[in-house]
Amino acid sequence: MANPVFSIIAIEDDESIISTIREFAEATDVAFEAFSGPHTLDIERLHHADIILLDLQLEEHDGLDVISMLAKHNVQTPIILCSGMEQNILNATRDLLLDKNLICNGELKKPFTYYDFVHAISKLDAAVGEKSTNTIPAVSAALSDQDIYDALKNNWFTVYYQPQIQPQSGELTGIECLARLAHPVKGLYGPFDFLPRVIELDVMEAFTEQVIQIGLAELGTLHLNDDVIFSFNLDANSIKADFLAWLLNYLSEHAIPPSKLCLEVTELSALDINSEVKSTLTKLRIRGISLSLDDFGTGYSTIQELNELPFNELKIDRSFVASMATREASVAIIRSTIDLADRLNFRVVAEGAETIEQVNQLLDLGCTCIQGFYYSKPMPIDELRMYCNKSKNT
Repeated sequence: MANPVFSIIAIEDDESIISTIREFAEATDVAFEAFSGPHTLDIERLHHADIILLDLQLEEHDGLDVISMLAKHNVQTPIILCSGMEQNILNATRDLLLDKNLICNGELKKPFTYYDFVHAISKLDAAVGEKSTNTIPAVSAALSDQDIYDALKNNWFTVYYQPQIQPQSGELTGIECLARLAHPVKGLYGPFDFLPRVIELDVMEAFTEQVIQIGLAELGTLHLNDDVIFSFNLDANSIKADFLAWLLNYLSEHAIPPSKLCLEVTELSALDINSEVKSTLTKLRIRGISLSLDDFGTGYSTIQELNELPFNELKIDRSFVASMATREASVAIIRSTIDLADRLNFRVVAEGAETIEQVNQLLDLGCTCIQGFYYSKPMPIDELRMYCNKSKNT
């Protein structure tokens, strides 16, 4: 009999944090839901959850109000303090939890990484084990340097695919290709697990080339319409003349039209925009390859890069999509980005849409391409093939 799903509840009102935790929970195979404060809490669900992530700075109340409510209802679910406040405040809050006979199971300090999240939910003390009947999903062992080298040598890197959809028609207009590492012993790893190590080992170029080769080869078996674009992430530090030469040669050898390809440039903040970078990106555009400014508006991708480099696509960051319902500023940023893209004759893609309400709001704002869990999670090629066949028959 399968173990029950391990579940986490976050008491948090920052939509961008909620979106991050949801993404991390999905990657760790953990059930997740969020409440914004004391007035929205479902006490019964809190009793049956395995972990509560508690923010201390809530808009209408604070975490101490929540603690009082949890104590009133004798909620014995372990609590992890999820906050960026000073350590002395966190220490005082931990003492308060103990005074009220609640279970404090550590801290998850903002901002946090995927590793921090996994570490926090995995370090459950004896009290938790007595309380919970569910099983924490096994967290894969950390990847070693040799694992990365072996992955490149033995083709352990694989590609998952997420559709990009025209919301009015439901038509498939693009596919983002996302790397995974399928270790034969340790299991499947997402980019949070291996990309830092790939960067540290200075093998990003070999990794990128391998992912592009796998993705284009697999997508070529689907015989999709000519106007469906295939997008790959390109680390800014890989923008070099030798990568350009390799890519153009590969496309030519395999008779792949360059117009099928879009490169989503990431980590621009670390890039020195010099003549080689400008020349390489311009040559890619001249050959017909699209260039996407990833996470536009977050501070990492700015108007300066848009003005200096030959992009023709903008990607609206998922944090803005996640907070549309609660933050007018997010709606204004999305509307302005879509208007800017329209004036520049750019394609614009909103990522991270998870609900029909978000899709409808993006549609109302004029967005013509949406990517997110509402349409599909990232999936391996066989599932994508079934997805495309089902779409053709509906």
